[in-house]
Amino acid sequence: RMCRVSAVTGFGVVYALETLSQLLDTQRGGFSGARVVDAPAFAHRGMLVDVSRHFLPVPLLKRTINALGAAKFNVLHLHLCDSQAFPLRLPSAPELAEKGAHSYPDQTYSVDDLKDLVAHAYLRGIRVVPEIDVPAHTLAWGKSHPDLIVNCSNEARRAQSSTDVPALDPSNDATYELVYAVLRDIAAIFPDELLHLGADEVRFRCWL
Repeated sequence: RMCRVSAVTGFGVVYALETLSQLLDTQRGGFSGARVVDAPAFAHRGMLVDVSRHFLPVPLLKRTINALGAAKFNVLHLHLCDSQAFPLRLPSAPELAEKGAHSYPDQTYSVDDLKDLVAHAYLRGIRVVPEIDVPAHTLAWGKSHPDLIVNCSNEARRAQSSTDVPALDPSNDATYELVYAVLRDIAAIFPDELLHLGADEVRFRCWL
């Protein structure tokens, strides 16, 4: 039987082929007769994966992307760093991962790892939106740059999670230089037009 696929974009073709693969009758070795007219209900169909608190190897992230593609998701929101870890080996600031990554030396991501992940996702019609959480949630940054983190012990004692309280020092010019270097490297890796900066749970009293 002839199968005809029509879509507005190339990614629409990818999603249509995914639908066809799900209609395949493996016992008879073909397709049942059907006409499918489909369109997404939402333009943004995403899932957030946090690799700062729980390291996930690249092969496992690729399996996750494959599953997202099968469900016709189109965005992987990758939460890359938090107070628990900074696992990115960036050329402009390698010390952040050297001192602030996870417990084991191999639990980091290189530039090539991340570019490979982006390419894998793109072929499946999935954008990868990176998140660099600042200015709070930056305890891991302080492992290599303690002079850029404000002392906020009083607020930390009152917080539900004391590790999320430390924040970057906005009165220090070196803070902006480091953040700019990190964001420049991230922008060179991830081609998406969006870059998430977190900016949550900032305790402004820490800056007073």
